[in-house]
This record gives sequence, C-alpha cells and structure tokens, in this order.
Amino acid sequence: LFEVGKMKVGDLVKCITADERIGIITEISLPQKGGHIYTVLVLVVGYNKPFPFQNYQLEVINESR
Repeated sequence: LFEVGKMKVGDLVKCITADERIGIITEISLPQKGGHIYTVLVLVVGYNKPFPFQNYQLEVINESR
C-alpha cells in the first residue's frame, strides 16, 4: 500500500483548497520524474467520480488504520 507522508488510500481528508470539502483518498500517483508533488485522487462527498488534488492541498482528518 502506497503512502504519502501521513496519507494513504482510504483516509478521510479535507480538501483545503476546495471549500474544505470532505472526501476519501482512492489513489495516490507517484510524482513525475524528479518531482516531489504527488497527485492524490479524492472521492469528494456528493460526487460520483474522484477529483485530482496535490498532496499539499489535503489535510488528513481520519486515518484508515
């Protein structure tokens, strides 16, 4: 299972750059070659498909441990 810092698939997160909407991480993609920003797909409450966010745009509010 892939993790970014304290984030991993299944964690409940707050999308701090999207009106603090709540969602669940569905996928985490590796950064492009030489980069350090991860793309995190989040299924936001009220939508039926995940949206891409950068890891720094999200705050974990409940870990799926």
